[in-house]
Formats: sequence, C-alpha cells, structure tokens
Amino acid sequence: ANNGTDAPFYWAGTGTMATITAWPAGYTCASLRPFKNYLVAVNITKSGTNYPHLVLWSSEADPGSLPTSWDVTDKTKNAGDSPAMADDPSLAVDQLPLGDANILYKENAIYSMVLSGNDFIFNINRLPIPFGARGRNCVANTPLGHVVLTHGDVILHNGSTFKQIATGRIRKWLSDNIDGANRSRCFVVTSPRFNEVWICFPALSQTKCTRAAVWNWIDDTWSVRSLPNVTFGAIGQIDASLISVWDSDSDAWDNDQSLWDQNELSEGQAHLLMGCDIGLSSGIAATDMSITENGDDFAAEMERKGISFDDPATVKSLRAIWPRIKGTSGQKVLITSGATMDIEQAVTWGSPVEYTIGSSQKADLPFSTGRFLAIRFDSVDNAPFRVDSFDLDYTVRGLY
Repeated sequence: ANNGTDAPFYWAGTGTMATITAWPAGYTCASLRPFKNYLVAVNITKSGTNYPHLVLWSSEADPGSLPTSWDVTDKTKNAGDSPAMADDPSLAVDQLPLGDANILYKENAIYSMVLSGNDFIFNINRLPIPFGARGRNCVANTPLGHVVLTHGDVILHNGSTFKQIATGRIRKWLSDNIDGANRSRCFVVTSPRFNEVWICFPALSQTKCTRAAVWNWIDDTWSVRSLPNVTFGAIGQIDASLISVWDSDSDAWDNDQSLWDQNELSEGQAHLLMGCDIGLSSGIAATDMSITENGDDFAAEMERKGISFDDPATVKSLRAIWPRIKGTSGQKVLITSGATMDIEQAVTWGSPVEYTIGSSQKADLPFSTGRFLAIRFDSVDNAPFRVDSFDLDYTVRGLY
C-alpha cells in the first residue's frame, strides 16, 4: 500500500501492515507497483527533495517474497534507477503492467519499461501516444489494453496504437461534471463479470466519488451510474461462506436474477468491490451481486436527446412512440418526451406515460414541440429492461 506521503507498506496476510523491508530511509513515491519480480516506484522524493521524473526499481525478489535491496550503488544487486522520463516536464503519476511491459504514466506522456537483458536491467522509451493519465489510479487493464482517464478524454491503447473511446457527448459530460477541487480522487476500475470499465469521480461540489461513466468493452457502449460516496474500487474475491440463503434473499421472486442453487460467491469469481459510505455507516460493497443498491431499488433511466431527423431548422411536435422493449411481461416502464429549440439548451420534459411490456403497443405522449426532440425511459419495477429500438410519430410545424 502506498499513500505518497509515508514509506510504502505491505501486509503479510496476518497482523498489521508494516513498512516494506529495505525501503530507503527518507524516500517516498507517487506510485509503487510490482512488475515481473521487481517492485517499481515513480516520482521519488528523497528527504524532502522531489524527483518527479525518476523511476526506481528494487532488486529482483523470489516469488512471494519482498526484495532485499533498493540500493542502486550496490553492484551485487540489480536495483537501479533512471531519469529516462525527464524529456516530458509533466509529473509521473502511475504505472500498470501490459503484457511484457510496465507502462509508466505521466500527466501528459506515456512510457514503456521492459527488461533489457543487459546490465541496464530495464529499457524505458516514450510511446507515440499524445496523452497521459489524469492522476494515480486512473488506468485499468482490459483484454483490449489499458483504458486511461486523461485530462479531458478517455483512451484505450495496446502499447503502440490508441483509440479515443469516449463519444463526444460522454466526453463533454465527464469534463463538465468532474469536481475540479477533488479531481485527484478520480479512479478507473474494471468489472470483469460484466466486461465493464468504471470511471468513477466526484461530481460537482462533492468530495467523494458519486458518479461513474461505465464503458462496456464488448458492446462499445456507455452508461452512467450514481455511486454512494465511494472512496476507492478494486477487483477481489468474496468469502464463499457468505453464500445467499433463502431467508436472506430480499429480491422479489419475479425479479430475482440469481439461479436456483447458484453459488454467487464462487471463490474463483472476480468481483468489483468498492469502499463507500452507505447511509450512516461505511463499508465494502459488491457492485455485481444484486439488482438492488444496499436493499434499495435502482432508479434506471435511458435518454436519447437531440433528435432532429436530419432537419434541425424545422420545428416538430412529437405525438407518440412505438417502442420495442424487452423485459418481463407485465413490467412497467415510464416514457417521457421532451424538446428544445436550441441543441445547447436544456430539454423541457413533459409528463411521463406508463408503458406495460407485453401488452402496450405504443405510448401516446403529451405534445413536445421544438427543433430537437428527446425521449426518456425510466424504470418503475425493480427489474432489468432493454430498449432495442423505437419509432416516433411526429409532425412538422414549420420554421418557427
């Protein structure tokens, strides 16, 4: 564990945490992570003097043990350091292995660290990617590569090529909603069970993470979630003895998504776990174990804004919708229409109309008039639903 202020700590599996053995006295670092049989630290402070571009690595350690030396002057060990990241003036903030390379992140640059096979131990080279990481813990590993929250964007890269994965709308939403004073508390983490990357951040005027932009790397889709004052997230296993029993299952029979005789807490299953404030207490919460949020129903919504039918100059009135929604027969969904005259203005929403899956064919909507139309779907019953597509009935009113 490393907080950037104290010497790094380790936990041996029992008892309390202790300072890493052989760590140099008076040293701290911005990031410390394992790579191969080494520990690697970046952005080093030595007795109060900061070296923001320095990379420091330990001697090679046996599997399951700590390194015995960080002394770069000891020729009998292979500990060392390198200022190779000094060509970029921004701060080194974090690192994360990717295949056979350790990817080093600065605020505005990315480097690759690989074993050299010679006395230099490691080669460090800058990657041709014109981005960096917003801060510590703003990188997550996926089967496609690293997902990185940068200053103003979200990228996916494989160590050589990169792709900007945030659409224009989600990119702007992230930029507009991250609280500037607490931006250092942003973090990026994966939910392997659902093939998702969660970009968690404090919303405006919040000190803890209260929102997440979620990217699914299989579908290449985005969604947004609320968070209960989250401080951090990580992948981990849950004790299988905590398996659900009949009396402890609070989900309604028709809505329960678990399987009969299913062990939801298989020790081999990786879960996204988050430290958060829930109600009057704090704790660790699993994000993928239930269709409720700490016993409360989720409030799910889906929106489509800026609908102009390729004719943004004309004023239109929206009258009805024919949606194709999949879910449980009898399940209720609220459909709301809205409109705005200017794409940059907020949508004016009408009154919601109830739609019943399996029996409703269309929803007659209160007239919403504007150049740009909008549709919103809201959950009523605590059960998942999916909107595959929809047709709209509208009329053109003219230019004004």
